[in-house]
Amino acid sequence: MEINYSIHFHARTPKEMIEIILECKTLLNLNFEVELFTRGGYEIISILKKKK
Repeated sequence: MEINYSIHFHARTPKEMIEIILECKTLLNLNFEVELFTRGGYEIISILKKKK
C-alpha cells in the first residue's frame, strides 16, 4: 500500500517551548499571560490569555 504524503512535526522540550513563547512575547511586544503550561502525554499544552 503506497501512501503519498509526508509527516512533518517539530520536536521541542517543554523548556524550549516555554522559552519560545516568552521570547516571542518579548520580541513582538505581545500582551498576554501564560495561564497554563503542561504536558499531556507527548504533547505540550499551553493556554495564553490576552491581557486587557
